[in-house]
Amino acid sequence: MLNQVRALLKQQPISVFGERRGEYRYSFPRLLLVTPVAEDGETALARPLCAVGKHLSEHGVGFFHPDPLPYRLVVVSAEAEPEKWLSFLVDVRHCRFTTYGWYESGGRLLRAVRPISPGARRAKGGAADDMLNQQPNFPAGAYSERLAPARQATGQA
Repeated sequence: MLNQVRALLKQQPISVFGERRGEYRYSFPRLLLVTPVAEDGETALARPLCAVGKHLSEHGVGFFHPDPLPYRLVVVSAEAEPEKWLSFLVDVRHCRFTTYGWYESGGRLLRAVRPISPGARRAKGGAADDMLNQQPNFPAGAYSERLAPARQATGQA
């Protein structure tokens, strides 16, 4: 797992934050897929949500997301290269509402798991995979509704 985390860290510009927890956190501004899972670390409990990375360390990850996250275990997936995903089982330790209308969550990396990427979800089949093949729901008033007037003005559908 550490080699995968280090591979992701190598791709980021270096921004190091001093850490009271005894290890450094690195800025990690990347899009992530966060999938709530059962205790086995593989069975999806809900559809994945899109999140934005905040920090990454060798033992933890922090990210922002638009909706509350009422699950303790999630799989956090990041695209390391085109069509190559790295995924980690994360024990979510906190989920806080921010002043900007988003939530900030963070947790401890437990282990590397089978990547959950769009291609991997389609390959397996079954009811849980059918649920995961659907596009994530964005809340009312999300980006698509905000961009609608601009798209109409430019003639885009």
